[in-house]
Amino acid sequence: MGNVHVCAAAVAITSEDSRSTCIFMSGQSQNAARRDFAIAGLRSNVRSCGLAPCQGRGRHGRVIVRSYGGVPVVRVALHGVAFAALALASCATPGRPGAGAREVVLDFYREALLEKQVRAAFERHAAADFVEHKADVPEGTRDATVRYLEQLVAELPAARWEIVRALADGDFVFLHAKFTPAPGAEPYAIADVFRVRDGRIVEHWDVVAPPPKGAVNPYSRF
Repeated sequence: MGNVHVCAAAVAITSEDSRSTCIFMSGQSQNAARRDFAIAGLRSNVRSCGLAPCQGRGRHGRVIVRSYGGVPVVRVALHGVAFAALALASCATPGRPGAGAREVVLDFYREALLEKQVRAAFERHAAADFVEHKADVPEGTRDATVRYLEQLVAELPAARWEIVRALADGDFVFLHAKFTPAPGAEPYAIADVFRVRDGRIVEHWDVVAPPPKGAVNPYSRF
């Protein structure tokens, strides 16, 4: 999730691309072991910080993230401020938008297509109500997509997928990928679009371009 910095009364979390920083300042509390942390300022916007409703727990305390009017507020019950940073790091990652969505999709893609563990990847990263928009997938459900990809992997055991570029915009993640069906074969160019909700992929679209015939452009599609 980026860098976590702790001082006496605040936790600052910087995004992985260093473009946004969230600062959580301690607020009024009834006892020293319980503090409320709310956003005091950030360089970009609230979504860039990457916090979503979630909960983290450990030996020394508990962190709960809740959203009030669209602003993430963190309630911390702990013995030390340092635990807040550790709990936030483990708590905010799974369902956060922006960079978090990108990580979810990249982990899914690596497991499902690069490592070819399709079913495990869908169970780990895709929501039960996942919707597939690819025209070749009957019904467009998660189970139907798993069966489609497992059959593809079985029919093309030497196929290779490569991620060329990955971009995130809020809950949406865009991949530019290369698919080579067999060693020595001409690659396909693929544009994938994923939508992530609460740390799980809920929707997918793609555009597949086969190898060009008689290409006149000297620049690669990748």
